[in-house]
Amino acid sequence: MNTIKGKIYSALIFTALLSALTSFIISRFLPGPEVLGIFFAIILPLLITGLVLWQLNMNIIAPLRKLVDAAWEIDKVRPPRIERDDEIGEIYRALETQSERLQTIRKEIGAEKKKTDLLLDQLSGGVIIVDDRLSLVQLNKAACHILRINNNDLQGKSFIEAARDYELNESLSRALKENRVISSQLEIKERGLYLGITAAPIPGGAVLIIQDLSDLKRLEKVRQDFVANISHELRTPLASIRALAETAEIEPAVANNYLEKIILEVDKLTQLSAGLGELSWLESGEMPLKKEPSAIQNLIREVVARFSLNLERAGLGINLEIEENLPQVNMDRDRIEEVLVNLLHNAIKFTPSGGKIIIGARRDKNGILVKVADTGIGIPPDDLPRVFERFYTVDKSHSRGASGLGLAISKHIIEAHQGKIWAESKPGKGSTFYFWLSFS
Repeated sequence: MNTIKGKIYSALIFTALLSALTSFIISRFLPGPEVLGIFFAIILPLLITGLVLWQLNMNIIAPLRKLVDAAWEIDKVRPPRIERDDEIGEIYRALETQSERLQTIRKEIGAEKKKTDLLLDQLSGGVIIVDDRLSLVQLNKAACHILRINNNDLQGKSFIEAARDYELNESLSRALKENRVISSQLEIKERGLYLGITAAPIPGGAVLIIQDLSDLKRLEKVRQDFVANISHELRTPLASIRALAETAEIEPAVANNYLEKIILEVDKLTQLSAGLGELSWLESGEMPLKKEPSAIQNLIREVVARFSLNLERAGLGINLEIEENLPQVNMDRDRIEEVLVNLLHNAIKFTPSGGKIIIGARRDKNGILVKVADTGIGIPPDDLPRVFERFYTVDKSHSRGASGLGLAISKHIIEAHQGKIWAESKPGKGSTFYFWLSFS
């Protein structure tokens, strides 16, 4: 019989036959009824029981134990091979089939997880998944970048421990507790971030979607400043023109003098309009550059010579720190001259009498580094990152006549040459503007 039931019956029949055979042998060959009684009463049952248990263990219990162990580990390893035709063999074949299916499912799940991870990492927005205890389950590269999180060894850590922000953690907590979507915008000032966030409950936890709105917020601020500044730049000369014109009508004797002032104010408006037109042209990327090899050291000396009278009137000294035998630079000479004029004009404007201006040029890697430094009022740290924005001025009162277009125009000219321009400053100790141009 090839079933477990049959094997148990066989073991019982075998036990009965063995007992009968033993009894016959003992009664035939051993003397005395007392010895035979003791044997039947004590020793024989023990021997038969031990033999039956050994058979059961070898044929049933031991194979079943192996299959039980394999069943617990079936998702990791294949069950042990057992070549039998009874129920234990059937259990093995069923476990083997399930093991193969589980291995296939695990491979499919692994492949899908890789696809999901790849998709999440391609998203520009941050995605963070937590469990119901707010421990991190998964987060994509964008989330690490936005929140400045190092993705090493974050698995299982709490969200607040990784993100270090109470408001983000509170949004996730509310989404879980209230079982609803939480949307809001928040500012993390210490990191310079302005975020749009959406926290939503999911089975077993919650997901937090983060959009970095910092650039949009900055652009909105630039737009507001632009509107405020252009309004100021237009309002002042227009008010002056109106007042001068009305006065000229009342006092014809001074009309000519007022007309000259009107023309001066109109010239300012014309210059502002021209600056806006040039900036728009530069920002469109359609500005043609007439590049040719030029000696930038000669250009610097020419610009300084043009400003010699301005420097003398302002009571400023100037030093040239130009490295000898500088190679020529492939550049649009007129445009780079405009950059030098803007930088030198600003240095004169914001440096008190008795100060000094330094213009330098030297080799730097595969190009030339030019600097225009002054000992003027300097630029506050909060203003420094914005000095190249159009209409942005450190002098909010516009008392120095700055329109805020010169540096914006300079930035676009340098970048059109595939160069770089930046500024360094310490308030009260002056500013230094640098730009770099490649030799080629």
